[in-house]
Amino acid sequence: MHFLNLVIISILLFNKVSGDSIKPEFEQYLEDDPQLRQFTELYKTYKIGAAFVAYGGAIFAPIDKAFDKKPLRNKNNDILIPSQLTSKNFVDLRLAPKTLETFAGLPLRLTKFLNPVGNAYEYYINNAKILGAAIEFRKGKAIHQVFKIDELIEPVVYSDSRSLTAYELINEPTAIDELRVGLHNVVTFGTRINKTGEAHWFNDEHAHSTYFVPIDSLDMFADSRIVRMHVIPNITLFTRTFSNLSYVSAATHYNLDRHQFDLCVNLTFDRERFFNTYDYNENDDYEGKKYYVKAHIERHDDLIEKWSDGLIPGITFSEIVLPNIPVKNGVVHFIKYPLASTSLTVYDSLSELSKIQLSRFYTFLRKYGEVYGSLVQPGQKTIFAFTNDAYDRVAYLLESYNSTLQKEIIQLHISKQFKLNSNEMRIGEFKNLESDSRIYNDLHATNEDIFNQSVLYVEGGNVKARAIEANILCSDGNINIIDRVLGVDYQTVMEKLQSDPFLWRTFNASTMKRNVWGDTWALKLNETRNNAKFTFFAPSENAWKNLKENHPSYYKQLNEGFYMRNTIRIMDRHLILNEAFSTEDLVKRNEIKTLTGEIKIYSEGAKIFLEWEGIHAHIERSNIRAINGIIHAIDKILFKETDMKVSETEARYSSSTIISINNLLIYLTVLITISYNRFI
Repeated sequence: MHFLNLVIISILLFNKVSGDSIKPEFEQYLEDDPQLRQFTELYKTYKIGAAFVAYGGAIFAPIDKAFDKKPLRNKNNDILIPSQLTSKNFVDLRLAPKTLETFAGLPLRLTKFLNPVGNAYEYYINNAKILGAAIEFRKGKAIHQVFKIDELIEPVVYSDSRSLTAYELINEPTAIDELRVGLHNVVTFGTRINKTGEAHWFNDEHAHSTYFVPIDSLDMFADSRIVRMHVIPNITLFTRTFSNLSYVSAATHYNLDRHQFDLCVNLTFDRERFFNTYDYNENDDYEGKKYYVKAHIERHDDLIEKWSDGLIPGITFSEIVLPNIPVKNGVVHFIKYPLASTSLTVYDSLSELSKIQLSRFYTFLRKYGEVYGSLVQPGQKTIFAFTNDAYDRVAYLLESYNSTLQKEIIQLHISKQFKLNSNEMRIGEFKNLESDSRIYNDLHATNEDIFNQSVLYVEGGNVKARAIEANILCSDGNINIIDRVLGVDYQTVMEKLQSDPFLWRTFNASTMKRNVWGDTWALKLNETRNNAKFTFFAPSENAWKNLKENHPSYYKQLNEGFYMRNTIRIMDRHLILNEAFSTEDLVKRNEIKTLTGEIKIYSEGAKIFLEWEGIHAHIERSNIRAINGIIHAIDKILFKETDMKVSETEARYSSSTIISINNLLIYLTVLITISYNRFI
């Protein structure tokens, strides 16, 4: 019996020893997964605690590509591996806590992000994307989960193993080992925080906010609102969860007495794009990409006329030089300059903006070194910089121009007359600027009310463009990002007539009556096939007003469209086919032939005139370029009274049409009345 007990005890002891030597199931999975080889090798060298094996938790395991994309800066496994482990596990990521802590004491932030591509939700732990659902292993009460992630959770090494708030980090940046070089001026921002009494925005442990900390704030105004604009409260944003949304900063203030915002400061984000790299995927994220934060400042307070506190209305921006530093109460991004800074020149700002949205404009500008170099000259200047999309829309046209015309077009986007501040312009206010171009001399800027929002528009070279970002502030001027290339129209002659208020009445008259195939006279001006070209002398708004005052019956005839032949005959007299004559081309000719007439050309000083059958028309606006021709707006309609004669057939047809319309209106009125009475 005694011998039997010894055998049983020996078996139990053997099983216990054998059981202890068996690898936990989750560790075996790590070894077997071909995507986790590099992480597994590091994991093997770390002695994982018995508590993690016994009670469970979550492992955020970077795949091998994560190590290739982002080189490992800290190779201390005693810090690296615990930075990927947490004692929590999750039944459902949608229900998981937003704030966690790793075994290394590193703050973790779980973010749900709606990806516009595919309109699907993605989950991120700090800046790492979680690749699918967890692989789960259960043993007794212990639950272990393995989440694959596409980026290392970088261990941030605090010298005394503390987890710091943003405020503590700002005031002692050397507390983090990797920040000991080059960030000595951060404490200047901390001084500004203390001086303005705004420390609570950065020190609240329960805030979970996003903080932008300038590494150089020596020239920064000590204003509480400028300090607060560096905080997005109660939202933690790592760079990969930046979206196209506009985020309200802590500086925004609503005045209850006035029922309006005294100050609005919204922050947006942009990232560096490499447009010359053909294999670049817009959804990729990689080490070395630069991110930028922009502050959109609007003011409606009593200081709007002074702005002496350093908070100038407009847009400022700064590069994020060291992103994604997790802190106890959110995340810190170190930026190059304070968000209210206007220290960059126009020249330097264009260089920075070329990396995110103005690469086409910047490249085109640098083709002409004389123009580009002139931006460093002293004096205020206003730049209207077209977007990449705007350039791509008309690139084939712009590149077909000779170098002289290209240079004039880029100069059209530069005005050194004064600094245009659209925030100082009232709705409907109109300002003239003089561009650097000799051909397209005039620029016209106006603020328009679009859905109760003030929107800056600029017109130059007969192209009207909308400022999608107005008044980017610089030390020697400003930059306005516009949605069109000035001087290069993307519309056909017909579309130009339709969209230009000064020419719209001509478009209306030429489209009023259709032929037997349903086409209007103006439709031919929409033709672009076979290199179609037109020169159209379009009666201006002044020409139509003159006709209405002196010949009201003729005005009515042309605008109501009952006599198609008369309208066509008159419009043909204003049109030249297969040629696109600029004013330079016109003055070289004494006479030109239109479809139904011969017109003489002459000039008086700087003015150019047309003469037909004793009618003298001044070209009020010239060289309105379209993709298939050129329009010149004239102040007279070239017609004679014989053009307005109506045949008996046309008169009868017109009268019968009018009678039919009147009868239809009467019938509809009666029908509506009967239906209304029945309803009652």
